[in-house]
Amino acid sequence: MSKKVLIVHLGHWDQLQGGAEQQLEYLTKYLISIGNEVHRIFLNVNNKPIKSSEVSHYSITLKQKLSIIGKNWFIYKEEIYGIAKQIDPDLLITRSYTSWAGIVAKFAGQRKKKHLHFIASDIELNFSLKTINWSKPLNLIEHYYYKKVYHFNSKIIVQNEFQKEALSRWYSKNGHKITQACPISDERLIEKDTDGLKIVWIGNFKAIKRPDLFITIADYFSNNCNYKFTMVGGFVEKRYENLLKSHINNLNFEYTGELSNDHVNSILNKSHILINTSFVEGFSNTFLQAWMRKNIVISLNSNPDDILTNNDFGFLTGTVENTVRTLKYVFKNRSSITQLGNNARNYTIQNHSFEKVYSKIYELLNEENNH
Repeated sequence: MSKKVLIVHLGHWDQLQGGAEQQLEYLTKYLISIGNEVHRIFLNVNNKPIKSSEVSHYSITLKQKLSIIGKNWFIYKEEIYGIAKQIDPDLLITRSYTSWAGIVAKFAGQRKKKHLHFIASDIELNFSLKTINWSKPLNLIEHYYYKKVYHFNSKIIVQNEFQKEALSRWYSKNGHKITQACPISDERLIEKDTDGLKIVWIGNFKAIKRPDLFITIADYFSNNCNYKFTMVGGFVEKRYENLLKSHINNLNFEYTGELSNDHVNSILNKSHILINTSFVEGFSNTFLQAWMRKNIVISLNSNPDDILTNNDFGFLTGTVENTVRTLKYVFKNRSSITQLGNNARNYTIQNHSFEKVYSKIYELLNEENNH
């Protein structure tokens, strides 16, 4: 039976190409493909046009951000409620660590609507890793609203076992483990240079991603033409612009700026290694993009469900120094890269295809129908 679905998220894929936005774009297309009517509420951050004509879009105008004293996404509560009442959806979906998730949870709970919330990062549940600056009072209000996700009868979808266990331990809620989806790419487009190593970092420049560590790693190889380092992403925190300017003389280092998803994939088709420097992740979309294109992943910290250490297509290094040593090892053993890359692609196709992931979503939607 067709449902009226409302997706509420700060960003829209056509304006902000982050991991959460990408997964919601995939989910939107899936929901439409099985006959649902989809509506989306998003914050208009840059006036870039929204392309899809199959979805009803509701753009909320960005008000002044008070970043000095914290985030203030909660000020849009009444607008979200007003639009949601107008739509009267059967199912609401959120995927963000913001007040919007809690606002939607409360709306759904009060009106006996179904709500799915996707945990996007371990930081949503792991109090020891929280990066909230508690000296900023608005962040306290944001967190207050967000926690309502766990107080109403929302279905929580988690990405890894840590999130599932934390959800049960701290909130006595059962999490449904459904990991990221990834389209299967054309293997004929993959073309790797057999002489040197091309190493890529992909992400938004913000503290939790620790882009400065990738630049430090690249510095170790500044005089070695066997290693080529490429950074892809836009600036969330402007302080990283000056850091990049100080490395323009490194001939082995390139900063591309923010690129389209297709352009990123074309880079990955020719690269060998993705380096992840994030302090914490849930399950990075860039892992899947890289593995699908036969890159191995070297991660300093993120290792969801021990996926890197349990499978033969990546390395968990912990430090910059260990990452440098690993890169030197990989270069000396370049012949093994082909097999590791094949392992990565095969694993991704078997475990993260749309068919594999969305069959679980379909089961969960049917389960919801039985309540």
